Amino acid sequence: MYVDSRADTVRALLPDGSPDPAWQSPRGLSHPIGICATADGRVFVVDAGAHRVVQLDGNGAVVSTVASFGHGGAHLCEPSDVAVDEEMIVVTDTGNARVQLYDLSGAHLRSIGGWGNGAGEMVRPVGVAIHGEEIFVCDEALHRINVYSTGGGFVRSFASLGEQDGLLLRPSRIDIRGGVLYVSDSRNHRVQGFDPGTGDVVGRWGGHSLRPREHAGKLETPTSVTISLDGKRAAVCEPTEGRIQVFDLIEPRNTPAAMSGLGTTHFDRFMAGGADTIVLSSPDLQTVEVYDLSGVRKGGTPIMVTRFGAQGWGFGRFARIGGLAFDEEKQLVYVTDSAQRRLSIWKLDRKPGDESRFVPTMARLVQTLDFTALREADGRMQQIAPFMPGAIATDGNRIAIADERSGAVVVLASNCEMHEIHAPLMDRSGCVRQVDTIVMGKERLFSFDAQNGMRTVSGLWRNHVEPPRDPAIAHDITWIYLNSIGLDRNLGSIQWLEYRDHMIDWTHGPGTPGGVSLADLFEPTDILAHGGDLISVLDYANHRVLFFNTAGEPVSVLGARPFVMDAQAELKAMRKARETE
Repeated sequence: MYVDSRADTVRALLPDGSPDPAWQSPRGLSHPIGICATADGRVFVVDAGAHRVVQLDGNGAVVSTVASFGHGGAHLCEPSDVAVDEEMIVVTDTGNARVQLYDLSGAHLRSIGGWGNGAGEMVRPVGVAIHGEEIFVCDEALHRINVYSTGGGFVRSFASLGEQDGLLLRPSRIDIRGGVLYVSDSRNHRVQGFDPGTGDVVGRWGGHSLRPREHAGKLETPTSVTISLDGKRAAVCEPTEGRIQVFDLIEPRNTPAAMSGLGTTHFDRFMAGGADTIVLSSPDLQTVEVYDLSGVRKGGTPIMVTRFGAQGWGFGRFARIGGLAFDEEKQLVYVTDSAQRRLSIWKLDRKPGDESRFVPTMARLVQTLDFTALREADGRMQQIAPFMPGAIATDGNRIAIADERSGAVVVLASNCEMHEIHAPLMDRSGCVRQVDTIVMGKERLFSFDAQNGMRTVSGLWRNHVEPPRDPAIAHDITWIYLNSIGLDRNLGSIQWLEYRDHMIDWTHGPGTPGGVSLADLFEPTDILAHGGDLISVLDYANHRVLFFNTAGEPVSVLGARPFVMDAQAELKAMRKARETE
């Protein structure tokens, strides 16, 4: 049994992998992302879009609901996982940086945790399990497991950031069975087993493929691990691969060592840039990379000119990068950190005409803004729960930043003084919606609901077709809103293009589903227009950025060599064919 977030439903499979004909997919769910089934047939689903937990019977019918949106005592904000025993329901209240406990009737018992990186505190709790009289909580941002008594007291924690055995990198879901705590060690591309009492590692399996979708048995960013009730099998979910792998659960300490992903070049789901620059971030290392594109239009490759930041807590470090923006005229890179609730601004010591080469000291931190302190100093921020900065955009004079949880948008002056606040985005049922894209320019500002498409904050939108579901929007400063491109991430395609003030009939992808040729896009998540005739697409699940001209012809590719070899070979063949014509 698993949740299908894109289809807003829960699916049940028979042991052979075929659909269970007796299961009726529940209706009315909004972005379900967590699930827990009990031995007596009850099913609890984290309905994240509605900020609640839904209980289903063994046939899929809704029996009851628990909680609703909010930040007070019994409420939930961006819940992510649920665990149930004979006495209580335990939910990771991710947006409120805590864990909520309810009795089986749904009455609130107590809250555990609170935002911070100290002992017993949490930043981004995303996985939970109950074992005897203890509750285990997986914190994705702090890369550790916190342990609490069922009465709410903090007991201990174990693990920290790293790639060696016993260390974690962006862990997600957890499960306990047979005296072993299993953790989906997401960005290390493996599952690790721990002794729940001591925190000692007892085994692991998985390992990163050298190329996307290379071999069954290896893991690509696993986000969930679940052990069968009889303890004989483990199911591991890999969203970027669009699959669930099932493993025979052998004694974990006898499994071979897994190859870690730490240090591997991956790109996060967003990017920023200008005419001759692209800025990307690494979810593994929490660093920001800046590339020069001046040679790309002539068929050259992007050249990395600097890298800055590091995984960690404090100034100059990033715990969880939430968004990027770039001011080409001022050579400023804006980086939001949703875990530390902070904006940092970096200045590039780079001038037009400078040689394209790597300079490690090119970027320097010039300003930071602490949103926790800003909320205390500015009464207008009180209408928003503690602000977690995510998507960001700038027009050179203003900076617009979306709250990662509620869709509220804060607009700052270029000196980071408060300009205006746009209230949280609400849907028809009264639930808040997340925003993952902001576009701004001159007197217009737009934010995009990650689930329901577009929401206009101010101004008018020029387009000839309806925007696709879960869009990414590209623009440049000069032609804002006359130069717009939409991605349909579910279909893996560029849906439409409005370039300058007329439509161009250009649709790219998908080719072979999950393929790696230049005709394929696998979960594209962002897109940029660099001015002139250059467009870049972040082909997320293929670990690369593709560059096209406005005719839709590929001109270059960026990514780690194992992931872009096929595309580079295609480009070479295309150039050779042109030369012989």
